[in-house]
Amino acid sequence: MLFNCFFTLAPSKVKDLSQELVAVATFSSNFYYLFTQNYFSSTAEETIFLHTWSLAVEEQFYIFFPLLLLFIRTKYQRLVVISFLTIASLFSAIYFSFNNPSLNFYFTPSRIWELMAGSLVAIYYPILAGINLKTRNRLSVIGLATIGVSVCVFTKETQHPGWPTIIPILAVCIVIGCSNGTSVSRILDIKPIRFIGLISYSLYLWHQPVMAFLSIKFYNLPHTETLILATMVTGILSYFTFKFVETPFRHFSFNTTRLFF
Repeated sequence: MLFNCFFTLAPSKVKDLSQELVAVATFSSNFYYLFTQNYFSSTAEETIFLHTWSLAVEEQFYIFFPLLLLFIRTKYQRLVVISFLTIASLFSAIYFSFNNPSLNFYFTPSRIWELMAGSLVAIYYPILAGINLKTRNRLSVIGLATIGVSVCVFTKETQHPGWPTIIPILAVCIVIGCSNGTSVSRILDIKPIRFIGLISYSLYLWHQPVMAFLSIKFYNLPHTETLILATMVTGILSYFTFKFVETPFRHFSFNTTRLFF
């Protein structure tokens, strides 16, 4: 697909694609698109690697956050530092959502609070898991319903990331921290839903390139038909990626002796 794009795209687009590839390889896609692409513009669907902006934010976070933790000795200090950075990042997101929305969307400091919220759930998980089952069941149902409502209500006009983002992030934290052994846990454990979860990373990696390629290749195809075709192709490619790339890699036994000798 990528190889075919070099023959399908105009020379200027090939140049853009090459720059995108460099940004992807250097974990800097979010900054590249900050200066080149509005995520909600009409041309976004034809930007093949636009979705990698979020992977870049995650990669930057997972490179530097563990290094920070190395210099923090006690659990209490870690809690204080993580809480402070989470709040600071959240306020950064809220501030820039009003003053510079374009920067805010791709800006790592405005995004890391969403990831650090997961760290706080991990720290407080023993407390959350200790809440009685009836209360956790109610909380997890509310959390799951809130996620669904957010998906339907949030639009490109929503100040995101910003104060509205607190709602789905808090809902996700509740589901992760409170759903063990609840009805929500049983719902999410249904095979078709679990299968989607298993291939979700591959789905994410494939959806934007497939949609962009089809939009470029079949520009005269109605948008609804393009979406349906893209969904089908993405699902098929994601399944094979999960089966023949992700699964073997997860079960790969890394032997340092064999690597060096």
